[in-house]
Amino acid sequence: MLHALTIALSAFLLFNLQPMVAKIILPLFGGGSSIWLISLIFFQAILLGGYAWVHYIALKLNYKQQVVCFILIIILALLFTPLQIRSPEVAIPPAGKILLVLLISVGLPYFLLTCTSPLVQYLIGVDQTSRYQNPYVLYAVSNLGSLAGLLSYPLLIEPNINNKQQVEVWSAIFWIFALLLSLCLLAYMKAYRRKAPVSTQKYLRKHKSNSKTITNLIKAKWFFSALIPSWALMVFTHYMTMDIVNLPLLWVLPLSLYLLSFIICFLWSKISEPSYIRTLTVLLPVAMTSIVVWSEMQIGFQWKLILSLVCLFAICMFFHGNLEREKPSPEWLTMFYFYLSLGGLSGGIFVGILAPLMFKSVVEYDLLLCTVLYLIISPYLIHVRTKIKMVFQIIFALLIMTVYIFQEIIFIPPCTDKARSFYGAFKIKEWPAIPNRQVAHRLLKMGTTTHGGQATDAHGRLFPIAYYHEKTGVGKALLCFKSAKKVGFVGLGAGVLALYSQKGQTFDFYEIDQTVVDIAIHKFDNLRASPANIRYFIGDARILLRKAPVQSYNLLILDAFSSGAIPTHLLTLEAMEEFGRVLKKDGLLLYHISNRYIDLLPVLQCNAQKLGLQIKIYENPPDKMVLKYSSRWVAIGRNRQTFDRLAQDDSGWKTPHCKKVCWTDDFSNIWSVVNF
Repeated sequence: MLHALTIALSAFLLFNLQPMVAKIILPLFGGGSSIWLISLIFFQAILLGGYAWVHYIALKLNYKQQVVCFILIIILALLFTPLQIRSPEVAIPPAGKILLVLLISVGLPYFLLTCTSPLVQYLIGVDQTSRYQNPYVLYAVSNLGSLAGLLSYPLLIEPNINNKQQVEVWSAIFWIFALLLSLCLLAYMKAYRRKAPVSTQKYLRKHKSNSKTITNLIKAKWFFSALIPSWALMVFTHYMTMDIVNLPLLWVLPLSLYLLSFIICFLWSKISEPSYIRTLTVLLPVAMTSIVVWSEMQIGFQWKLILSLVCLFAICMFFHGNLEREKPSPEWLTMFYFYLSLGGLSGGIFVGILAPLMFKSVVEYDLLLCTVLYLIISPYLIHVRTKIKMVFQIIFALLIMTVYIFQEIIFIPPCTDKARSFYGAFKIKEWPAIPNRQVAHRLLKMGTTTHGGQATDAHGRLFPIAYYHEKTGVGKALLCFKSAKKVGFVGLGAGVLALYSQKGQTFDFYEIDQTVVDIAIHKFDNLRASPANIRYFIGDARILLRKAPVQSYNLLILDAFSSGAIPTHLLTLEAMEEFGRVLKKDGLLLYHISNRYIDLLPVLQCNAQKLGLQIKIYENPPDKMVLKYSSRWVAIGRNRQTFDRLAQDDSGWKTPHCKKVCWTDDFSNIWSVVNF
């Protein structure tokens, strides 16, 4: 019972820490699913380090040295509690900065937690007095604890306590865990003195005749059986959150299924036995997903979401089942977990770090489907004729080449170009003019979200489109305040708002992604057509605006909240206070809050009320025939005369009446504003 409780609690703390820390560091790097992916890679890397350390001490150290090492690690880890986020000022890329912040903030406590499951299972494996005949059952217990930790954070912890309290509670539970782990080590020492558990070297010699030899082929199977599900987890998470639906906290579902597959496979080993039914249950969803993706079949997002989740779960069940079937006898347990974590980390690094550098598109998703199809079918061709094998391999090679060419080199209309960065994958789509039906236009897309574009009328003149046309709140405000000398923008997109500029004005664009700036300058004409002095500031807007002079802007327009990955740190009470510092006394803050699933108005209303500011909202209906979308814009400011001036130009500015949801830097809960 002690061992199971220790493993379950360590896993709970592991997966509770991941979303908690990822959320706390968001203000340092801006919102985006990529931050979560890089955080996952960090945690997988530390997991590999923990498993490697346990494997090393199991082979090289005697029982006294093992106990002393872990007691020292426990003491050192406790010195890092309560946790503190440390962010050194170093000029390195965002991915590297995230990894560094996580390492110096939570690295050692997390390392101890990752060591726990293989360590305790190893202690049981070499303890001849233990009642556990199969220590691998505890791996299922570990994943059950992980699942509980993962789900409890967004459902129970985040909605009810602030960041500071979360850290304090987590740290207190960590002390309890440290005590339990110490008791496990004490029990190990007592068992050694009573009946002397054998060292790993002696255990290996004793069971060598009955033990299966661990060949390089077996290690490769462990590695790839762990790599494929990790790869699948990453690409399906990105696909679902960016290309299907920008639903907040959607990443919880794929990770939960990933953990659930471990639990099922390691608790009920019979489910992993090879059979035609098992193969079909994987082959069908993978084949259906491939057809939907490659044919760009138009089905409801609900069905795409369900199909993607089923496909991911099927892939995880298949390859984790292979892992369970290939698991070695307990004397090789630490080596098994090392290769398992190495494969998981490799899949994460490929998708989270290498793919954005190597590809223009999310082609690794297509490559995954091809790889899985190949690995599912190929075992059934072992005993067929060589010519058939060759034909099969040629077909799959051609499939991979075709997929790569049409994703990376040849773009299917209306797509004309693609680009990718740490923050996302972008597509540029273009349509010609059709008399009496549509004007010539070009759009910038990231997943399902449109980030502006450009359109020309019959005379070849550019005009504002999407959420930024003349009948939107931002269009009304910019036309009303044509005399504004200096305007700031958080978020660039395709640069549509530059079309409102006048000669003598200064437009400052704060954009976190250099790739977006490059796209707006080189692929769209809006910025080149502007007569204003346009400046670009690359980085997180909140951090950069702290360096701006006091009362420097007449208008500050924030357009960063239309996707499912909301940068909550730009919406807190403290953020609004900081933005107000750079506004002139009669200036306005304008927030673009058009979003299908999130209503941010209650947050802005609460902040405005607490700061004693005026607030108005403007909502316009769509006019899709001319690319003029419906939108919601909120204006906030100090000066009543400024709002009177807005109302004189258009009576559509209304005072909002809704519930108030207060967010601060220390507390925010996305569920409180989710609107289905």
